[in-house]
Amino acid sequence: MPVLGYEIYVEGRRYLCGMTRRMMDSQRAYNYERTSYIEQVALQPKAPFVIPWESVENFQDEWATANTSNRAYLPYNAMDGEGRQLPSPQRQGPPPVGASFIQGGALALTDIQASIGMYRANLGAPSNETSGRAINARQREGDTANYHYIDNLSRSIEHLGRIIVDMIPRIYDTARVARITGDDGSIEAVEINPEMEQAKQKTADAMVINPSVGQYDVRVKVGPSYSTLRQESAEAIGQILQGNPQAFAVLGPEWAKMQDWPNADKVSKMLLAMAPPPVQALAQGDQDIPPAIQAQMQNMKQQMEQMQQMLQEAQQKLETDSVEAMRKMAEADKDRAIDAYKAETERMKVMQPAMGPQEIQALVLQTVQQLLTSPPIPPAPQMQQPMAPQMPPGGQMPQPGMPPPEMNQIPNQPPPGGFFTS
Repeated sequence: MPVLGYEIYVEGRRYLCGMTRRMMDSQRAYNYERTSYIEQVALQPKAPFVIPWESVENFQDEWATANTSNRAYLPYNAMDGEGRQLPSPQRQGPPPVGASFIQGGALALTDIQASIGMYRANLGAPSNETSGRAINARQREGDTANYHYIDNLSRSIEHLGRIIVDMIPRIYDTARVARITGDDGSIEAVEINPEMEQAKQKTADAMVINPSVGQYDVRVKVGPSYSTLRQESAEAIGQILQGNPQAFAVLGPEWAKMQDWPNADKVSKMLLAMAPPPVQALAQGDQDIPPAIQAQMQNMKQQMEQMQQMLQEAQQKLETDSVEAMRKMAEADKDRAIDAYKAETERMKVMQPAMGPQEIQALVLQTVQQLLTSPPIPPAPQMQQPMAPQMPPGGQMPQPGMPPPEMNQIPNQPPPGGFFTS
């Protein structure tokens, strides 16, 4: 099953390369810089001697192997053939080691890290980051730069899983018991029964499956291992407990279970034994709620229903009182309007004998104008008021005690004839 790194197409031709190929040029430069530096250091004790030829006459073999042997002394001729003194041999100072080789090696090493996007700090080497959060962020940067390798690996594993799933019904053609491993490393047994009609069935002993029934797919999730996730969870729960120590009764068993202590499971069970009953029920995977908790939940439910019923009754009473108050106000306004109409009618009866037709007409117009400008009587809610009788065709005013006519039915001009009859 191939696992690809970089896949590039240039003019229709496919090129594949991995992480090593991108580091080759920088590695060659680093090798050259380091080789040159080591060569110069190695040549430091091999600096040549400057001597007259006559001084080493008859001692050529000793001086020829001076840099390769560990001789205690090197003889030479102090006088020439004529008895003149010869200068003693002198070793020349070695050339200084070039600092450019050291700098070039450091730059080449940095180029190697840059070519793959992964620096020493990403691998855990000390850097400027001091907090744990900053260190984790720096390490994640290196993971992001090379995520395509992990992604391609997950794709290959996923495809391999599809092949295995396709082959399982052909290989597991007889009843058997298989062993499966969970995310946390726990081992469980599952029974395979190719003759079963259902895809799966849970029994008292184990889970029974039939791989030949149904269609299955494979999904691969890439991320930290279970141990890393457990450590991160333990740190997160520890921070919660530091800020809220009262939560230890609830989170204490899980926090102890995630630790790497010896007998951490036993400590978790001890803390679970002292935990409240609901926590114990959830930790043990019991779906049945204890009777005491059920009674408390039932009481709370009844109290909530009673409060909701009381709230509805109060709302209905408030609406009824509001409607009744508006109806009484409407009736009071109506009574006031009737009384005012009666009073005006009585006044007009008293004033009729002493007034002429023009004065009566002016008084009627004034009364109509006042009625038109007065605010209308609001109707009572959810009640239908009886319609006031209209003006009779003969133009007669209603008798005292009768309800006033509708305001919008009063004409702008008085009808022909008088308003009052004998």
